[in-house]
Amino acid sequence: MTVTVTVTKSASAAISLSGNAFTWGNIRTNTEQFLPSDNGNITVTGTLITSFTAGSGSIAIVSPVDITGAGGGTLSIGRLAITCSGAVHTGETYATVDTALSASATTNCATYGANYNTPINFSLGMFLDDRTLAADVYPATAFTVVGTAT
Repeated sequence: MTVTVTVTKSASAAISLSGNAFTWGNIRTNTEQFLPSDNGNITVTGTLITSFTAGSGSIAIVSPVDITGAGGGTLSIGRLAITCSGAVHTGETYATVDTALSASATTNCATYGANYNTPINFSLGMFLDDRTLAADVYPATAFTVVGTAT
């Protein structure tokens, strides 16, 4: 008698966020290039599994277009920057500290190489360049955090 065993494990990504907002409630300066949000960092957790030989993965931020304030001011998405940090596992790389975002673009926060199979747990911070930002009220605007794996 012959017995065969077949196993298929697919690449996958599943993430959770400890919060869903970065807020700057009442900025009174015009001197900070990397002003942290009032509510601090968000923790990104989850699992990411990449294929054994040629797989890759990422956790990325998808930015909207520039944000128009209630009085007509413009908050360029390029005024926002992210920092992703935590314990680095083999095959995991974080973006450069204070990586600027771009309007209508995807910015990698963390990338993963082939055969990555370690839980995800890192900090995502967002910073605002307030140096020449017009005084205005800029509405809440949706950004998306996405996880991908192949």
